[in-house]
Amino acid sequence: MKLCLCLLLTFVLCSHPNLFYEKLLNDFDRNSWFVCINASFGTEKRQIIIENDDLFYLVNEKNKINKTKYYELIKGRLLKNETISLPKINLEKLNILEMQKADKIEKDAKKGLEAFLKIYFTNRMLKKEFIDYQNAIIYQLFKWKVLTKIDDVSGFLIFYR
Repeated sequence: MKLCLCLLLTFVLCSHPNLFYEKLLNDFDRNSWFVCINASFGTEKRQIIIENDDLFYLVNEKNKINKTKYYELIKGRLLKNETISLPKINLEKLNILEMQKADKIEKDAKKGLEAFLKIYFTNRMLKKEFIDYQNAIIYQLFKWKVLTKIDDVSGFLIFYR
């Protein structure tokens, strides 16, 4: 019985190895999931946090590719931690955020994902008192392959896993 359960679990996990990337890179809603990626804008290189729909817009502006090719391109860059070249634009125009690290976030991350979520979130929504750490929280959760975006109704950061 245990062997059958193990085989079934292995099959399910192996048949969906890219669920994180599928959900992340196929969301083109107004408030889509945040992508943390290395980007170059001309000669300027930055680690950025950008909503997937905005990243697609920028990649499509530069490369004129469809959503399928976009998925493969960005997934490959994320898996290899490579830089994506984007057109030079006003970063604030598309709400592109800088990746930030914070000692408090890094310290709390050492407690593990479950403890981290309990500290910073209530019912999947970021607690108001931690809004100043939002970028660092997004970055940390992305490293754990936990999706984040701004909730359409509340305007607060939410997560999905």
